[in-house]
Amino acid sequence: MKKSTQAVFKKGFSKLTIYILLTLFIVACQQKKNTEHTESKLNAWKLLSKSGKLKKTDTLIFADPQLAKIVKGTEDLFTTYDTINLSKNYSINQLKLNRKLIDELKTIEKDSVDGFEITAILSNHILSNIERILNWKNVSQYDLSLLLKNHLITAKSPDNKLYSFSFDERTGGTYRSMLSIIYYNIDKGEQKFKPLFVSKEQGDDVFNPDGYGTIDTLHTKQGVKYLLIGSVVGCTTCIGSYVDFVHYNNGKFIKDFNYSVGTRSNNTNIPNSDYDDETSVINYDKKLRRINIYHIIPVI
Repeated sequence: MKKSTQAVFKKGFSKLTIYILLTLFIVACQQKKNTEHTESKLNAWKLLSKSGKLKKTDTLIFADPQLAKIVKGTEDLFTTYDTINLSKNYSINQLKLNRKLIDELKTIEKDSVDGFEITAILSNHILSNIERILNWKNVSQYDLSLLLKNHLITAKSPDNKLYSFSFDERTGGTYRSMLSIIYYNIDKGEQKFKPLFVSKEQGDDVFNPDGYGTIDTLHTKQGVKYLLIGSVVGCTTCIGSYVDFVHYNNGKFIKDFNYSVGTRSNNTNIPNSDYDDETSVINYDKKLRRINIYHIIPVI
């Protein structure tokens, strides 16, 4: 061992160089071990997913540590977002947020900021993070219905291609508007479809900005078409229901049909004569794959 070491020294390598090379070798071995462990967990998750044994309560495992970090950061944002009291003022330095968000809040007010301003900024960062996640390379290999499952209302099509992600906009009023993102998992060779944030301000002529609770498919001669059904609380006693029928073509979605109605009660079953105003209800029978639209005229 001494002879070989001396020989190395004679060729011009110092002890420091040897130390650095040994350190790099050890680090490389450790990284290989960590990568193999992560891939092992991912492969186990894939097998569970394909077998149908993966439960909704199971955690979505991301092989890429950078992606996992973004997801964890988004969960932390949601934890703050969901607990902010809209009518309360908060001391900025007391909020459990990263430095970037703290500095952004201080551009509004140096010392304190109200709940509405906090949730508005947090929701923008949450939407931005979700879009980053959905644009991540190979993210489509995961069951995205499990993404941020404790915070998002998610609807997924039976062919695992079209997703709707939505969460409470927290405007503070009786109208419980939602913020939503539409994601479509394209086939190889198809034109790229970027995750679409459906904005109420900018408007969208295909998707409803309040998101969806159900997505189903219909196979036609023109290809697969998607039936999307959703609802939103419009006031303390009314709910708006809507149906959209769309298909994907050349990098964008086209709306074939849409219909919306309003009901004056939180009861979304078939209404009865107790209603004191004209109302309508959309009911979707997933088993029969049939849409029922009830129009009720009050008894005079």
